Amino acid sequence: MAESSPDIVSRKKIVRAEVRARLTSLDGPLIERKSQSLAELLFSTSWWSLGEWIFIYIPMGGEVDTRYIVSRAYREKKQVAIPRMQGEDLAFYVYDGRTENLLPNQFGILEPDPTWKLIDPFAPTGRRLLILTPGLAFDRQRRRLGRGKGFYDRFLHGLRGAHPPGSSSWAVGLCFAEQLVESVPVSDYDEVLEGIVTDREVIR
Repeated sequence: MAESSPDIVSRKKIVRAEVRARLTSLDGPLIERKSQSLAELLFSTSWWSLGEWIFIYIPMGGEVDTRYIVSRAYREKKQVAIPRMQGEDLAFYVYDGRTENLLPNQFGILEPDPTWKLIDPFAPTGRRLLILTPGLAFDRQRRRLGRGKGFYDRFLHGLRGAHPPGSSSWAVGLCFAEQLVESVPVSDYDEVLEGIVTDREVIR
């Protein structure tokens, strides 16, 4: 059960600060090595082999580098979609092999140019969707703590309404082992993932 609002906000703040402090120990070369290790573990999962559409983010500083995943998906002729913040929601655009026309948003995160082709992930297509989600902290109960804006929780809530349990749609968190905590504090609106992949293990 979710805790009362003041308690949960306070605990989330503490966990975010704890994980941010851990991430300061990771430099660029280490992030690159750990991101490659994570990608290889992801590629060994059934989520990856079965997924036909890969919804994946462009990382901000300190996050898992997703370039290896994007390039592998493109080589395997999977469809790739990249998010763009539009108001309070995420819109996804089809990646066609271009790396140019990625534009920084107000948070400095690179996003697709809005001239790219827009995809509606809520429309029933019969395609299997793999949504690879960022986050600041995760736990072994597959709970996720983002950065406080709620973009992915709102998106996943809508997606699960459109593609109910039993349909082939999976939300999988990507993180470094340093981002795993004993327990992520959750609110009623926080969405639980189907799995998590770190640079050391796969959590189901």
